[in-house]
Amino acid sequence: MPRLTAALLVLFAALPCRAQDAPPVSEAARKALPEALLQTIQAADRVAVYRIKPEPAKDGPRIGEFPIVEEKRLDAGDDRNRVKAALFDEKAYGGPAANCFIPRHAARLRAPDERVATLVICFECLQMRWLEGGATIVIAGSGPLHEALETLLKTAAPGGGAPPGGADVEPRANLAEAEKILGTEAARIFDAPEKVVVYRIEPEEAPEGDRLEGYPILARKEVERSGYAALRAALLDPRSYGGDMAKCFIPHHGVRAEQGGKFVHLVICFECNYMLVRGSGPDSATVTFGNPKPLYAALERALGASPAPGLDPVGLEAPEWREAFVQAMGRITDGDYAASRAAYERGIAIVEKEMAALPEAEQARRRQDPEFRNQLYTAYYNLACIYSLLSAGRTSPNGPVQPVEPAEAARCKDVAFRNLGRAIDEGWADAAHTQSDPDLAQLREDPQWAEVLTRLKK
Repeated sequence: MPRLTAALLVLFAALPCRAQDAPPVSEAARKALPEALLQTIQAADRVAVYRIKPEPAKDGPRIGEFPIVEEKRLDAGDDRNRVKAALFDEKAYGGPAANCFIPRHAARLRAPDERVATLVICFECLQMRWLEGGATIVIAGSGPLHEALETLLKTAAPGGGAPPGGADVEPRANLAEAEKILGTEAARIFDAPEKVVVYRIEPEEAPEGDRLEGYPILARKEVERSGYAALRAALLDPRSYGGDMAKCFIPHHGVRAEQGGKFVHLVICFECNYMLVRGSGPDSATVTFGNPKPLYAALERALGASPAPGLDPVGLEAPEWREAFVQAMGRITDGDYAASRAAYERGIAIVEKEMAALPEAEQARRRQDPEFRNQLYTAYYNLACIYSLLSAGRTSPNGPVQPVEPAEAARCKDVAFRNLGRAIDEGWADAAHTQSDPDLAQLREDPQWAEVLTRLKK
């Protein structure tokens, strides 16, 4: 657990509130929160909330490793209970989590017996990390928790860095200032382009196929000149830029603009909060966002108006499978691999039933949705890990080894390989992680392992 500085400890000199005043706990919160964390939140009589920077630092006041931008000590019992009520609300949980972590909020709750719950929260990646317990909890991207924290904190965060869905500011183009940020050529092309195309892209680069700067194109739409005003204003507004960026890069949007034989490409990640600017000339730039919402909204409007036939990502509308996968990930975090396995297998059964009822063309179209594919191959991969552990007599990575019959060990290995193959079929391609994952150690001595590596390297 990270060491706290004396400056941070001062933040908790707040007036007490009685544990019996804690709001009721929803069933969704009971499933999502580890029991020890839930009890600490219920008993907490001192609460502070924070706005933080997502880039770790070694010095200065921090929550965990993240620098504090703004803090508010909640002296009023109603404010403390508002945070608790948000944490216990059923609508606070249940989104599909991303693999990055770009936290901008935090809360610390301390009970009279000095139990502490430090929560570092990312509403973009949909994860909340409990530092003392080492647990990660999947949350919703908006709703009571986000609303409570934003209401209690000041409305304007120093240094910008608002994620999509943050401050809704009407964009104002300023060409001179935009040239300093984007580069002269890029800004001037966007000021008066002859043609603009917006894209939805796959975040993993590919060596071939229809791509933008190496990223496979899922959908494209040429922007009509009459509809370019909002996009131009957002791109050339200096207030769009200047926030913090995370170290990962998971782009889902792109833009190409052309003028007089020259072009400029933007590859944009609203999760990691920055974009790459690359033109027909030698210059390129990395630009971070201060308020990305107008640009995000303009791109989504352009893409949603008339997506390319057969290429627009469409998620599978079956909330049961999504709920099952989220529950499964939560149980892995808790170390309950048996419950995780059951939830994953339930979710996969729902997906397979839904997909089987669709025409082949519709199945293929839905599998082009990056979120759906990521959820599905993650489920298959994690099941492979669980069955690999079971083949060695383990119910979790750190659990005791139990005797297992040779026939049962062989069956679990076969199931593990079958799920790993399905993961690869659905898009899993991380060969390095697969080769080093300790959960798959039991599979590496099997002759089938060579085929797995061959498929991953294709």
